[in-house]
Amino acid sequence: MTASTIANRIFFEGEKLADYQYGYAVLLAVFVILLASPVLVFTPRLLALKESGLRQYGELASTYNQAFHSKWVESAGSVEEGLLGTGDIQSQVALESSFQVVRQLRPVPVELSDFMSMIVPGLIPALPLILTIVPASTLLKALLKLAQNAA
Repeated sequence: MTASTIANRIFFEGEKLADYQYGYAVLLAVFVILLASPVLVFTPRLLALKESGLRQYGELASTYNQAFHSKWVESAGSVEEGLLGTGDIQSQVALESSFQVVRQLRPVPVELSDFMSMIVPGLIPALPLILTIVPASTLLKALLKLAQNAA
């Protein structure tokens, strides 16, 4: 609706696209914020969970690594019990994997691609407005060149 209103003013009232570019961008940003804001409610809780998880897994990893070091490095293990084939290494790897999951927890439960799926539909109606400042032939040449470079 906004793009058609701008187009109407450009074609019939002689206004320029440059007069509306910032307003359109602000409007699009407001709509993206409105669409994304409900998931931002979870951000404080996710940050608290991440902090708590890092602290808890850090303490567990520290204790486990000290015990591992004491058993396998300081005492060099017993002759009958070799390092390979024990569950100690596998447990240490599993603990590190769990720690990485907590470390990678994002405070905002959306990805950039989610924002792009909100932005692109807002930009598509504005694309024909570009034709008011860029001739169609120039735009087609640029698109063809872009397609050739991508191939």
